[in-house]
Amino acid sequence: MISDLKIIKTPPLNWRELQNLVALVLSDCGFKTEIEKKIQTVRGEVEIDVYAEKIAGFKTIVLCECKYWDASLPQSVIHSFRTVVADSGANQGIIISKKGFQKGAYNSILHSNVVLLNWDDFQEEFRMEWLTQVIERNYKIGRELMNVVTNIISLYHEDPSLLTVKEFDDFQISREENSDFLWFTFKDHYVNLVTHAISLNEVLLRITNFKKMFSENIESLSDYFNSVYHRCNQQLNEMNSIFENMHPNI
Repeated sequence: MISDLKIIKTPPLNWRELQNLVALVLSDCGFKTEIEKKIQTVRGEVEIDVYAEKIAGFKTIVLCECKYWDASLPQSVIHSFRTVVADSGANQGIIISKKGFQKGAYNSILHSNVVLLNWDDFQEEFRMEWLTQVIERNYKIGRELMNVVTNIISLYHEDPSLLTVKEFDDFQISREENSDFLWFTFKDHYVNLVTHAISLNEVLLRITNFKKMFSENIESLSDYFNSVYHRCNQQLNEMNSIFENMHPNI
């Protein structure tokens, strides 16, 4: 159902894919990520499945342990990771488990900065941050596309000889064909009109109303927002080429 849309629809198929998808989600959230990174702690060097770092005023470091086990994780794994997080000075530790955790596991993280999640929980935990960052990403490329289109029209009106009739007609056709996807980059479509904050309900409403306009199946949030981005990016490349040919000295 549309109300159940996750960031990524297909669950990871193995431990490496779990690591890669965790890193991908955090990257889209604005973190700089590294897989299987070796870090220094007060007890020596340790390898981290996914290391994520973001600097927004203060540096935030998140360490992720990805366990694609066919059994619930024992407390020993949790205690060990909790020690690594504490000894490294990280702001947050996350264990993502395929099969969950053994009885008493949650007692093992009391009064710590470690959380225990399965893959769906992890997506839920970062969904709003992911949406905020990806909507901003799409908005920026949409503004860039609008600017270059405006520049092309302005140059053409100043000197119609810069484009042949066919070239201008092709430009107009491309512009019309992609206008809807440019519209999907506007941030205002995804915010609550009262709070002016990104709203999951507004996002889901837009996807529900417009997913039929996409040639590909829209089965996740990333399907929708990445499709919008890639379409706009493709047209931006085309428009930049037109603009450069019209005025190569700019």
